[in-house]
Amino acid sequence: MYDNFSNAGHKGKTLKDQLWSAAMATYVAGHEKCMMELEGLSKAAFEWFKRKPPSEWTKSHFPTNSKCDMLLNNLCECFNKYILDARDKPIITMLEIIRTKLMRRFQVKRDEMMKYKGPICPKIQKKLDKWKDEAIKFNAVWNGAAQYQVTGVEGQFVVNIATSSCDCRRWDLTGIPCEHACASMRVNGLVPEEYVHDCYKVETYLKIYNHTINPISGQDMWDKGGLSQVIIPPELDPPKPGRPKKARKKSNVELEKNSNRSKLSKKGRKVVCSICHQEGHNKRWHTQPITTSEAATASTTVAVDTNRKKLAVIIF
Repeated sequence: MYDNFSNAGHKGKTLKDQLWSAAMATYVAGHEKCMMELEGLSKAAFEWFKRKPPSEWTKSHFPTNSKCDMLLNNLCECFNKYILDARDKPIITMLEIIRTKLMRRFQVKRDEMMKYKGPICPKIQKKLDKWKDEAIKFNAVWNGAAQYQVTGVEGQFVVNIATSSCDCRRWDLTGIPCEHACASMRVNGLVPEEYVHDCYKVETYLKIYNHTINPISGQDMWDKGGLSQVIIPPELDPPKPGRPKKARKKSNVELEKNSNRSKLSKKGRKVVCSICHQEGHNKRWHTQPITTSEAATASTTVAVDTNRKKLAVIIF
């Protein structure tokens, strides 16, 4: 999303930060506030976003049935890397590699979780612990039923324990009680772990990985097909010269990060030939005939460089 936004001419750290603030906002009022601030920074950038359906790029308009508030396609990227060594293989070989990987993965994940002691998965427990620590910053008032009024620095929110919802929508989106919900539960001594969605329970995790994938014998032991029809292979384009590219195309953001490394650039640096002492080339590209004095100078320079390298090796 940011790449498209940047390619449309809306660049700069200020616009980038405001873009992510609007995208990360979990409730409509917070999103609209960020959009108003974006309009104040750039009318053109605001109009560019107004043409995009909010349900496709901001958490404030995401549905709550998936219990996932991810903005990025990290899941797809992880799976893409997982099958990287199988993607360029023939179809049957590719499927066999993926099947073997999944057979091992199911066994490893199941055995690891069986050793874990706790009601919910460890990563979800870590997120919940973070919200429980943040809950001390809020003051919750109980209405005597299932609702609480929670006040803090961010504002005032209503939490409904019965419907597992909060005005900030973090609990609704993820299924994990937010800091406002944890502050509410603390009033009556409720346990937040009991209000985490069932999809994050260890019991559910074990049910998912309880299935097994059966091993298969080698291809030389497979039954031969009874088809008499000859399958003509498709016509393929002639292979291009060089090795086929496997690395994915990097986004502009990744290219910018790589270009901002601490390596010093050679741009603007003057190159001086050690033979003729002229600028614009080095001794490798010296094309003029070498005189006796220049040859002596060059040999002296090489000797000095060699001694420096030897000294550097001794020091380090």
